[in-house]
Amino acid sequence: MNASKLETEAFTVDIPCGLIVGSSVTLIGTPGSLSGNFWIDLIGIALPGESEKPIVLHYNVRLTGDKITQDPVIVQSTFTGSNGWGSEDRCPCTNCDNATEEDLENSSLEMLKSSPIPHGKNVDLLIGIFSTANNFKRRMAIRRTWMQYDAVRQGVVAVRIFYTNMDVFSVQKHTNLMVNKELWNEAHTYGDVQTSAISAKYLMKTDDDAFVRVDEIQSSVKQLNVSNGLLYGRINFDSGPHRNPESKWYISQEGWPEEKYPPWAHGPGYVVSQDIAMTIKAWYKTTHLKMFKLEDVAMGIWVNDMKKGGLPVRYETDVRINIDGCKDGYIVAHYQEPRRMLCMWENLLRTNEAACCNTN
Repeated sequence: MNASKLETEAFTVDIPCGLIVGSSVTLIGTPGSLSGNFWIDLIGIALPGESEKPIVLHYNVRLTGDKITQDPVIVQSTFTGSNGWGSEDRCPCTNCDNATEEDLENSSLEMLKSSPIPHGKNVDLLIGIFSTANNFKRRMAIRRTWMQYDAVRQGVVAVRIFYTNMDVFSVQKHTNLMVNKELWNEAHTYGDVQTSAISAKYLMKTDDDAFVRVDEIQSSVKQLNVSNGLLYGRINFDSGPHRNPESKWYISQEGWPEEKYPPWAHGPGYVVSQDIAMTIKAWYKTTHLKMFKLEDVAMGIWVNDMKKGGLPVRYETDVRINIDGCKDGYIVAHYQEPRRMLCMWENLLRTNEAACCNTN
């Protein structure tokens, strides 16, 4: 529909039902000659008991500004007859210097972007976050909280995201091409999705629902003063495979015939020295790496094989790594939803104490 002759009138375009995933409707709005402003309303079907149809999306382009700003701004909102107009989302946003605000629109993109690592620089610690494609909110919570530590912003510690299939220990692309495109856009925007090699003295693995006190991890590893053969985390020295087929951690007799596992560190947060990481890389390239269903136990198995091969291994356990929730004084807290991460970060900023949050 060409509405160029209807510059002073509003008009309606009916959008057909049954649009498939990936399809789109494009509307081009030409600013009027007087105000230079225009808006587009996406109107839904009338709700029961309401005379006015709801506005699912009010997209208002104010090229000449408004009461809040004289600069061009885009304002989005919604409307229902019973509740009236909803809260506005503005772009560019106002009062958005605080990167820990709950709303994404109130976060400064520059603060959320990953700090570049100079070519050839060997960082002290590389933290790899295992995340699945659909956990965008978790990744955003991490970007707005513990990725804001000074050591991360200054490039002393690098934090990178690895997309994984959590059912099988592997890092891979998503089978849905549209999801892959979204992940690529995310990687391009924030620069923290791992696409190239980084050299680091130590490598830490964590999950996208874990809150990591980067400063304490960095300090603890430094105090150990162990440059080779280090496995640091919440070490389990006496555990065996789950034989119940209904268990999430079930391992068959064929998968692991022995009664006990070698010492291993729980997955929410463990650190290995560079030599261990490089050995695993070499074994993988030569197909000598024994794959195992449970990623954290697999690391313990590999380190044990290195120990059998003559590597002096040092196991360092730390009870402050909380593997089943959060306890005050934590350095890693597992199973933390985005809202809790924001609360925990605010606690650290306000009191400098690792206090847990019970908010849902």
